[in-house]
Amino acid sequence: MKLVISASIGQLGNCLYRLANVLAISRENGWEVYDLAFANGKYSSFFKRMANKPLVRYPEIANMPFSCAGIQKFTYKTVRHLLKYNLIHPIEITDEQGAPGKTYDLTRLKEFNSNQTIFLRGVNFTADECVRKHQDFLREYFEPSIEVVKKTHDVHARFSRGFDMIVGVHVRQGDFKQWLEGSFYFSTKDYAEYMHYIQSQSTGGNIRFLIFGNLDKEFDSRDYGDLNVERVCGTSEEDLYHLSLCNLIVSPLYSTFSGWAAFYGKVPLLRISEKFSEFDLHSLSHPEVLNNSFKSDHLCLLA
Repeated sequence: MKLVISASIGQLGNCLYRLANVLAISRENGWEVYDLAFANGKYSSFFKRMANKPLVRYPEIANMPFSCAGIQKFTYKTVRHLLKYNLIHPIEITDEQGAPGKTYDLTRLKEFNSNQTIFLRGVNFTADECVRKHQDFLREYFEPSIEVVKKTHDVHARFSRGFDMIVGVHVRQGDFKQWLEGSFYFSTKDYAEYMHYIQSQSTGGNIRFLIFGNLDKEFDSRDYGDLNVERVCGTSEEDLYHLSLCNLIVSPLYSTFSGWAAFYGKVPLLRISEKFSEFDLHSLSHPEVLNNSFKSDHLCLLA
């Protein structure tokens, strides 16, 4: 079976969740994967095993001695053109438009003939058990580029020097203020309350909090009281990898960006879904699957 991701929907975190789930079930069943959309957001250039390949494909094809971003984008646009004008008529599966709590279980694809080509459109495609089984392969496959790794490690070393614990706080205010009528938007004060509680519950050492994300006002460390806080202003791919280097991640519910960082770096993750409420800091763990439905307890929904 061939699985083709041809529609560019969502930002970097959503694209990673989708491709990782599709890769995991394809590795399990011996299927082929073509993610034509990954390059459209210029995301393939951030990853070591994708930038120099004509296609984001599994099983992988050989590297070229040059960047293939232009080839990847041309292929994506060509296929979108063929679909738009009904020049090809593939079987297409959607995920119910990626609405929160709604996913398409990729194990259902076994109902199709093994020689068919299936186009996937949407964000929330899941294969929990396959992701859990092949999680080490996924971390290897999505290794960031050498440039991203070096730059991020240099910045992290500077911020973490002299501290025993680094907490990455993903403040998602810009787009979350409108999304779902702001149901998962939290003010700086809300984040600060969680941060103060973490400080009070920590059993030892100096803690530094690193603020990532799109704030709805200029960063001011005084908004966080007496906490040791620094603002991180990297590119999206640098911030994603930097979060994965932290000792703990705090993020709003439904953020695939911070969810991926916690999965990739095996970092304990606290997802907040409401104004402050107490939680057990020491029971947090890292996610082993990439599923945004939150119908089970593996994503540490503790608050």
